[in-house]
Amino acid sequence: MLATTALHIAGKYEEIYPPDLKYLLAVTNGKVTKKEVLEMEFRILMGLQFNVTFPSALRFIERFGRLAQMN
Repeated sequence: MLATTALHIAGKYEEIYPPDLKYLLAVTNGKVTKKEVLEMEFRILMGLQFNVTFPSALRFIERFGRLAQMN
């Protein structure tokens, strides 16, 4: 359950089109329910106090490059 929830959180954070929770649950062959994943997601994010990232120089450079239309 923890691994599935971690993938769910990471997908939401990193991907433009994150994998649907239904897909992640299908991979577990019914061993984990949607309710369990959502409850674990809440517990993880509350434990992290929703601090899942921090600004870095790389993120500023990426953002500046997009705004300046640089490749």
